[in-house]
Amino acid sequence: MEPHQFFPLRHPLSDDTPLAAALHSLGTTLCARDRGTYAHSARLVPYAHKIGTILGLPPDRLRILRQGAFLHDIGKLLVHEQILTKPGFLSDSEWSVMRQHPASGHRIATAWSVPESVTGIILTHHEWYDGSGYPLGLKGRRISLEARICALVDVLDALTSIRPYRRPISFAEAASAIQAERGTHFDPLVVDAFLTVPVDVWAGLRHAAVSASPAAGDKPFDRFDKPNAKVVRSAGAHPPHCSDPGLHHMPCSAAHLCF
Repeated sequence: MEPHQFFPLRHPLSDDTPLAAALHSLGTTLCARDRGTYAHSARLVPYAHKIGTILGLPPDRLRILRQGAFLHDIGKLLVHEQILTKPGFLSDSEWSVMRQHPASGHRIATAWSVPESVTGIILTHHEWYDGSGYPLGLKGRRISLEARICALVDVLDALTSIRPYRRPISFAEAASAIQAERGTHFDPLVVDAFLTVPVDVWAGLRHAAVSASPAAGDKPFDRFDKPNAKVVRSAGAHPPHCSDPGLHHMPCSAAHLCF
């Protein structure tokens, strides 16, 4: 599959006309409202497809996986930009708002008649394999395989991308962080599939994604003059929560700081 086929603004992720139209409209809205979240979502699609292929998903489930990966953060349309781009810790109230985005995304996609197989990925992409995720606290195989894949690639892209509150890390460092959360945040099956792929292949997928669609590139932050510098504070997908114990008692961790 060519890289350009992953990007719904130009090439819908479904041959079904009503669903293609919904994906296009939702993608266009997300890109206009929050290019950073759009870029992150677009980059997830080839990552998810790669792992799904390794795990032997049939074409129909791979299509569902790509659609869910692309729409996983659509609920952030309802999160204020000041929260999404905050460079410091989230307050209790801000954290409460942030945690609502999977359920908000599920409602938005459902209203657009996106199939339940896809909306389920949106709702559960922040569930943890050990049951300590949100919003439902699902555990193990009660979380769909597609959502378990999305959970891992969500963190992979977050760790290797610029965020307003931290610098990116290398794909090798990200792989180590993900491996450390095998069986806690992430399904061991998905982690093992991910680790079969050399880190330069993941970097190549990212490069191909950005080359195919400029909108999939990182949003720059002027204060980061060394974009490849090590993480100094947080390795999560969202700004850290001030009361999270991982900030005080643990080293940088993909799982403990990825909300």
